Amino acid sequence: MATEPVVRQLQGSPGPDGWWADGVAQELGLLPQGEPRPDAGRHLGVRPFTSGDAVVARRAAAALTRSP
Repeated sequence: MATEPVVRQLQGSPGPDGWWADGVAQELGLLPQGEPRPDAGRHLGVRPFTSGDAVVARRAAAALTRSP
């Protein structure tokens, strides 16, 4: 579960100069360096969290509204 800014931090993004800036996933070796390519073979997927349990859903919603 991640917001778009967090996904960019994980997967990297184009920097202000237009060159690709690797993210945390590249630094940790979870993804190959450079811009993600569909044929690279390794992908880091981030998708929205959904819960089938009402109690877990309430706790997750409460955690999202808490400030660090």
